[in-house]
Amino acid sequence: MINDITQSALLECWKNLIPAGVFVSAGTLAGDFPPLTKQEIISIGTVNGMRMRELEAGRMHARQALEKMGIDHVDIPKNKLTGAPIWPMQVVGSIAHSLSVNNSHVAAVVANSKQFHLLGIDAEWCEQLYPNMWNQFLTSQELYWISEAPMAERNSLACKAWALKEAAIKATGKGDMMTWIVSSASTSLTFKLHNDTLSEKTALQGSAVCRQSLALAVVYTYTN
Repeated sequence: MINDITQSALLECWKNLIPAGVFVSAGTLAGDFPPLTKQEIISIGTVNGMRMRELEAGRMHARQALEKMGIDHVDIPKNKLTGAPIWPMQVVGSIAHSLSVNNSHVAAVVANSKQFHLLGIDAEWCEQLYPNMWNQFLTSQELYWISEAPMAERNSLACKAWALKEAAIKATGKGDMMTWIVSSASTSLTFKLHNDTLSEKTALQGSAVCRQSLALAVVYTYTN
């Protein structure tokens, strides 16, 4: 299991990824977490033990991130149609859980909707994301630019693309892995995403990094 020192390093990775004005809290699924509120339980319904632990951890970190914005003691129920968290007024946010055989990670980000229109994150363990699986979630355009990168960077880029696409789906509630297209930007950490299949063309800014087989990704748009 990832130790506390490594988790601290992952939290610093999140802080380096997210733009100014976004607040984050992160940790593992180990330990005990505050129970969900009555309203949250009603919205979520019956779930198994591990899923409940994920929800409790995610809501705890979401509340800790909200406290950094000066927002205390709020319920974060689930939207029964989309499954996404329902945030307080004038807040956008996202929660990510990732579990592998020996590791776990959970993170939550929040921001003021006056500054950010869309915000999504994802965390993915990449140990078993083999190259023969890439065409299941990468388009030919993405496979091409990844193939142009040095061999040692290709798996990392594929993992980042996976996480960025998942974050985009969370942020917008629309699209799928093959309709969101990732392109590399000015650095190995920054990316752009677009989806031309939506009724209104959507473009997102993104950042992603891989640390210890874990891909962390954030996508966002600013409020006009």
